[in-house]
Amino acid sequence: MSSPITDTLREAVSQSHWDEAIALLQTSETAQAAAALSALPFDQQQSLFRHLPLDLAAAVIAHFPYYHQYVLLHSLPAEQMRGLVDKISPDDRMRFFDELPEEA
Repeated sequence: MSSPITDTLREAVSQSHWDEAIALLQTSETAQAAAALSALPFDQQQSLFRHLPLDLAAAVIAHFPYYHQYVLLHSLPAEQMRGLVDKISPDDRMRFFDELPEEA
């Protein structure tokens, strides 16, 4: 069963109302925002993720498994990806790097 935030987010993203979707995530607790984002189809997750301010993206991405983080990060241009990684809290960033396979 969907939560109200998930339904509202899904509607905003499906209509490309990025400002509305971002505002909804910004006014939610980070874990709740991450859960709502993860409930979207993956193509919509990527589209919304590319529109998120770096601080919000850094806070939300820490709630995903490392591979999901990796794929979302790689949906961004290289410069934005580097900026986002710099914004991730040091503990979350270290955990992400530790979980990556050697070849990554």
